[in-house]
Amino acid sequence: MSKKFKSYVNNFADGKECNDEEKTSNSMFYDKKEPSWLPGEVLIGEIGDIQKFNVFSDRKQGHLGTLFCTNFRLCFISLETLPTDQQSCSGQKNKLLKDDDIALTNIETLTQMTKGRRRDLQPNIKFTERVKTLEISCKDFSVHTFGFKMANRHDEKKFINSLIHHAFPSKVTLKFAFDYKGDKSDIDSVMPYPTTLFNSLSDFENELKRLNCDTLWRVTCLNEHYETQNMPPYFVVPNSAALETKDPYRDTNFKGLFGHYNDGRIPAWCYTYRGQSSLVRMAHLKTDRQDRDTEVKEQIGLVHKKKLVLDIHEHCPSLKDLSISFDKLKALCMPIGSLKDFWTNDTLWYNALDSTQWLDHILALLKVAMDTVSALTDQLHPKTVILQEFDDRDFNCAISSLVQIILDPYYRTIGGFQSLIQKEWIAMAHRFHTTYADSSNHSESVSPVFMLFLDSVWQIMQQHPSEFEFSEIYLTILWDSVHLGIFGTFLFDSPHDRQSRCTPDKFSDQVTHLMSTWEWSQQFDHNELLLFKNPLYIAKAEVIDIGQGAGTHDADLLPDQVTNKDSVNGDITGGLTLSDYARIKETREFRSSQTKHSGHVLDVIISAAKIKLWPLCYLRWAVPIEIYGGGSSVEYLQQCLLVEEVIGLNKKMNSLDRRASETKVHQRKSQLYFGGRDKHKQPVTSHDDRVPTSSFPFITGGAPSSKTVLGTPLSLYIEKSDFHHYEGDEQED
Repeated sequence: MSKKFKSYVNNFADGKECNDEEKTSNSMFYDKKEPSWLPGEVLIGEIGDIQKFNVFSDRKQGHLGTLFCTNFRLCFISLETLPTDQQSCSGQKNKLLKDDDIALTNIETLTQMTKGRRRDLQPNIKFTERVKTLEISCKDFSVHTFGFKMANRHDEKKFINSLIHHAFPSKVTLKFAFDYKGDKSDIDSVMPYPTTLFNSLSDFENELKRLNCDTLWRVTCLNEHYETQNMPPYFVVPNSAALETKDPYRDTNFKGLFGHYNDGRIPAWCYTYRGQSSLVRMAHLKTDRQDRDTEVKEQIGLVHKKKLVLDIHEHCPSLKDLSISFDKLKALCMPIGSLKDFWTNDTLWYNALDSTQWLDHILALLKVAMDTVSALTDQLHPKTVILQEFDDRDFNCAISSLVQIILDPYYRTIGGFQSLIQKEWIAMAHRFHTTYADSSNHSESVSPVFMLFLDSVWQIMQQHPSEFEFSEIYLTILWDSVHLGIFGTFLFDSPHDRQSRCTPDKFSDQVTHLMSTWEWSQQFDHNELLLFKNPLYIAKAEVIDIGQGAGTHDADLLPDQVTNKDSVNGDITGGLTLSDYARIKETREFRSSQTKHSGHVLDVIISAAKIKLWPLCYLRWAVPIEIYGGGSSVEYLQQCLLVEEVIGLNKKMNSLDRRASETKVHQRKSQLYFGGRDKHKQPVTSHDDRVPTSSFPFITGGAPSSKTVLGTPLSLYIEKSDFHHYEGDEQED
């Protein structure tokens, strides 16, 4: 059947129409299938006899099926049913989107392709022409191409106009998030990682207590009724700031400052390091009232006398330059064009990557973050750092977040990272809707700073692979979730924008409760969520910390053990030999030389040689260079297997001691996707047929291409770039 179908597709691509007899013959082999709809999902349009072409197939190979358009997604249902043994048995399964589904909010451009000409279909303009080929470019860098040559002409125009209308809605309230009714029967099961939303007074107060700085800083409710629409209802100010009273509802001295700063963004606290130096963010002054600016900075100085003001625009690219850079990166990585063009451009790939300047912008952002960390943690003269940006809603979000990730291990956990995004991005009014969801906005002041931030976090992970609880798969899925349009987390420009859209009005007396992106169980089941976990982090926590005492390492145990000597023979007690002592001493000296700051502060090396392209996120859809048994995903598999084995051996050793003391040993449940022993999932070995590709878990199944890609510049980059931290750059704890 598949051979007959391929021949049929080729004939169609060459311009040979399929007659009625062939259509009837094909319909005998295929059963029409209907997709299952989500709660609140409504079918808008449906059109049959549509081809979905394979990427880089020059529109000569693909699948025949039916295309559905709803108020949430574009859904392609193939008429061809794959045998069970040919279906993908590995990879991540999303409860909301199938492999051939496209969220409407993920669509960036709709392009009509006719006789070699390309024309973008514009929203709010009725389409009346015939469409032979429709190319859909998405915000996650994927490309989907559909052929309409066999479709009914009347249905075709109606379907295309419906798609344009719903893919580019004029109002945020028209997005599916306002219609979706997810299952909230068990809130603990849908939000597996505790996340602080920073939408209440107590959230900020608890954070001040956690950082032991509640005597220096306090929460103000000055903006609870949104005196300025671009600040959160609650934020943190110096404890000395209330001249009349310390009542958080009566900070009248701050109320008059809103009009002097761009977007009303007065100085607000971000973080305090060890109860001393703090990180503060603010916008530029709107007027020449330098006296008020000096007054505010003096009040911050009362908290910590030494301070450093960093003007972000002197160190970071402009939003326009960043946007241009991202567009070039997108053009480089998106699978558009013919396979012949792809291989031709591959020889110039390194030059093209360099010309995007994307990696240069990442380096600049990390440098500012590390300069800030150095000022905050200086052992002799620690300084409070004030980050100053034009409107305090873009690079300040990224830099303040990176600084806290570098300083605080809590923000390197999944729950902590999500809480950080809530505090520095959501609460502080980063323009997510304007930047990523509003198709009508083409302003040069809109730029993908959040993507730059996620990429910067990935760069830090490459230098410190065991310090983060989450994996790069988690980061990639988080980026995809920004464009999903079904949750309310990344749907608005500010807390005021969120409240105004969700509160009752004259047309409705009900409050709209939107689902959160952090309710991951709405998208994935338990086994799929295991892909979020970093096996090296788990190994560090379970083997080192549990095996040697919570929160300690062998070098940390050194002082007590080496001083406890037997008075008779002078041997070191505790099972340590002199060679062990030398090894531990060498390890401690290495750590000391690698880390400038004490505690859990990460030392990020700022060097162009350390900055690399993120292959899994940007190149996962480039099928021709997909490596079977290679890339970071296979590295992830090997780490899982190794960690499972080490943890298993560690548990066995502990169980032998417990058996001697007749203590019951409890069976451990795996925390890793590969190597688990759950009854619903067979363990995976390194020789398993399900070994992932470099695009796992986003592309799975299928056989390698007959054309080898090993040796081309791009494939070599993917193969080698994910193993650099094993080449002596860093030693693991």
